[in-house]
This record gives sequence, C-alpha cells and structure tokens, in this order.
Amino acid sequence: TLIWEAFVARGQAKNISMDSATLLAAAIVSNTLNFNASMTNERDRQAYAELSQIAKLPSNFIANYFLACEAGTLKDIAAAIKNDTKTQAFENLGTTLVIGQCELWESASFIQNHQQIIRETLGTEPHWFLTAPSISEGINRLYTTNATVKDWLSKAINTSWDGDFGTTKRLY
Repeated sequence: TLIWEAFVARGQAKNISMDSATLLAAAIVSNTLNFNASMTNERDRQAYAELSQIAKLPSNFIANYFLACEAGTLKDIAAAIKNDTKTQAFENLGTTLVIGQCELWESASFIQNHQQIIRETLGTEPHWFLTAPSISEGINRLYTTNATVKDWLSKAINTSWDGDFGTTKRLY
C-alpha cells in the first residue's frame, strides 16, 4: 500500500507495469490476510482496487494466489514451517515458546494430514504450536499437543479446542 501510494504521490501511477501492479496487489492481499487482518484499512482496499484494474486481475486472483502459495508449502512442508517459525522466550510464562506459521487458503485439512511433520518440525521445545491462518474461512487453525500451550492460547486469543486442534474466531 505504501509503495503504491508513493507511486501515486510522485505522479508515476500510469508508468507502473502490469507485472509490478500484480506483485504489489499480491503483497497487499498477503499482508492484510485477504483484508481480514486487524490492521487492514480502507487505504489497503483502495490500493488493491486500483492495482487490480491496472494489472487486469481476474476475480479469482486472491484464491489463486493463496492456493499457489499453499502448493509451494506442500512441496517441502518441514522447510516451509521452519522458514516461518519463531522461538521466543516469554518471561511472564517462564518458558520458551516455538511458534510455527503456515498461511493457507484452507488449513484444517493441511493440519490433519501433516500432524507428524508439524510435531517433528516444531517439537524441539516442550512448548510449541502451529498457527495456520485459513484465509478462505477468515480464522486461524492451531495445532499443539501441549495442554499448557492450549490453555495459554485459549486465554490469549479465545481459542476453542477439539483435542489438539484449535480454532479462533478471526484471523491473527
């Protein structure tokens, strides 16, 4: 959004290529989690609409974009999770927490089908979880086998649990 606004402010909007407009539109969709992230604003929507027209994006661009990202994740699941994992010490909890993330169009089946890889990839510490934004549903799916982590997530982001599988009411 900021890059597009700089193009416009400098009077260069008419000079952007279709490829560059497509890349910026994809970045906006990704950064805003399909306009469902809490930090999304009208400027993001406006920038996407303008870029979409310039790039002549099809109506199914957003779904296709996230499905393409998902296909890349499925090529090497462990690497995709490792590349988007943070290990963070939480002094207030008295522990280190390993947080993996996979941004997916639909994440429930991904988690169900790849539990072992997820556990092997993130289970380097006792306290770990995977958060998988399910873009098409506008929620996050979570996975952990640790009861303490489930309790923390229930309190912190109002997660409901069915065994080791959690669901939030919105995207995070």
